[in-house]
Amino acid sequence: MDADVPLASRISTAFAARRHAYTHAAQARLRGEAQLASFWSVIAHACNAEADECISALHAGVEDTPRPIPGLLTGNADLHLQEA
Repeated sequence: MDADVPLASRISTAFAARRHAYTHAAQARLRGEAQLASFWSVIAHACNAEADECISALHAGVEDTPRPIPGLLTGNADLHLQEA
């Protein structure tokens, strides 16, 4: 999970994307475009899965975990590229 984006924001974005995808799936289904409707339906299911994952993390208290100490090396994430 991306630590820079709050879980509440990710949840609301996932639900908005799901609503958008579901709307497109319903419209494609009404037009008789089964393949396009299936495409949008899969996207809507993926958005549901993202929202479920974020809600589970929120209930587990993932956002309450302390951040790493600034300046303390945490693997290669703190190393900056050096240009020649």
